[in-house]
Amino acid sequence: GMRSKVDAALLAVRAGCHVVIASGRVPEALRRALAGESEGTWFPAAGQLSARQRWIAFAAGARGRLRLDAGAVEALQKRSASLVIAGLDEVEGSFSAGDVVDLVDAQGTRIARGLVDWDADTLRSWRLGSPPVGLRNAHAVIRRDHIVMEQL
Repeated sequence: GMRSKVDAALLAVRAGCHVVIASGRVPEALRRALAGESEGTWFPAAGQLSARQRWIAFAAGARGRLRLDAGAVEALQKRSASLVIAGLDEVEGSFSAGDVVDLVDAQGTRIARGLVDWDADTLRSWRLGSPPVGLRNAHAVIRRDHIVMEQL
């Protein structure tokens, strides 16, 4: 239905593409849209994600989930911060360093996806107070340039 068309259009817009939803039954609709004439519903491109960000956001399957506390959610949403261990409430799944994970709030709503710098077992032990040798709480779990926020 129309909802799936709009969802697909919003996904394409976020990836940097312009989209027109128009009737396939109206003669000349495609020609008119391509000529820049008023036809259908226009969705202008809204973002310029890098190839890596597009891969993180749309192509890679998430291998786990990190449940974040309210402070971490705010830091990511308002300050584009990196994710540090202090913001983790729970580590779910089995993943390796370099895998994509979903970042969710306390209610389980996905707020972002990211390319994690540490495996799940290391994050679990680090979260419980046993950081790897030589590392401190300030080291990023996911660096800000490897986090893609949900926009839609």
